[in-house]
Amino acid sequence: MGLGAAAYTAWVLEVVLSTGLNPIETYVSELAAQDQPLGGLFRATDFTAGLLVFLGGLLALVRLVRLGRHPGPRDPASRRPWAVAGWGGVALFGAATAADAWLPLSCRPTADPQCAARETAGLVPATHQAHAVSSSLAMTGALVGIVALT
Repeated sequence: MGLGAAAYTAWVLEVVLSTGLNPIETYVSELAAQDQPLGGLFRATDFTAGLLVFLGGLLALVRLVRLGRHPGPRDPASRRPWAVAGWGGVALFGAATAADAWLPLSCRPTADPQCAARETAGLVPATHQAHAVSSSLAMTGALVGIVALT
């Protein structure tokens, strides 16, 4: 999980790498756009992060199932549904983040007016819409994980 979190923060490399994107006005996903020179790097770190977090969430769920058969004094049954929901959310976040890497934007709609016009007209690849869905699922999973595990 720690390695996944570290990989997920790769966007901070934008501070030292010249991406040409304004971090205040653009989406982090635009760093991984297909038309970006460092897009492959950011897609790779997103995929790695997603895969590691997904596996961590999945392993936590497997552990919960095993503990459910023999609960200990530190694992009250009243917390179990929250733990399952939380780790399920973490796994969803990881899977959706990995999917984001395979569904990159073709261009940068907030930084490129031509891209924004093509996106508004529906003339961009379907990966733009699929990326929006996978990003929404990732954020939903993260919120569920944070709330339920807290």
